[in-house]
Amino acid sequence: MDVDFSNAKTRLCQEYKTISGLTIDLDLSSWFEMYRDVFCDKLESMGFTSDADFEQLLTSMNQYENVGSLLFDEENQVEMAAFGLIMFDRIIRAMAEKTSHSSLFLMHEDLFICFGFALKEFYEEGVSLERRSALSAAGSKGGKTKHKNHAMLRSWVMENSNDRTPKDRKTAVALVKKLPAHLADVSDNPERFVFDVLREPKH
Repeated sequence: MDVDFSNAKTRLCQEYKTISGLTIDLDLSSWFEMYRDVFCDKLESMGFTSDADFEQLLTSMNQYENVGSLLFDEENQVEMAAFGLIMFDRIIRAMAEKTSHSSLFLMHEDLFICFGFALKEFYEEGVSLERRSALSAAGSKGGKTKHKNHAMLRSWVMENSNDRTPKDRKTAVALVKKLPAHLADVSDNPERFVFDVLREPKH
């Protein structure tokens, strides 16, 4: 199936969509972030950093029907990461089209294989000791900043809601529209973040 992969990296990292532009449901946001981060980290570490890089690679890999068409060796690190993004996109499309459970199961199986391969190669064998140290240091610093920002966002949500506030997605969307500028970009998926905070027990 021909798919438009133009602006694929922008869609993933800025628009919170799949590589073909499919919208991610709130219930799948955590899975989306996990797969996106691992596969994109792998591709970026291998020199694929622009929309043009992603489009060319993804278009080439979209010809494959399943992961069995690929070879499991060090030469295929890029291909496996790219195919993982393709499989996730296909799963979201198949779910919308209510594809049979057996077909979805096979797609998920391929996705898990790609994920495991990318995760292992990137964080264990595919990255030098120096690179891993740099990633660890950057991750630690970024994690502390992210935690602080998330705490600020959570406090704001708690201050702007109470026990009588409806704990639904419509309310979450309404609150996100009222976020102050310094909190607007704290979360990759602010609607989901606010929705989760609303459902937390109030003390």
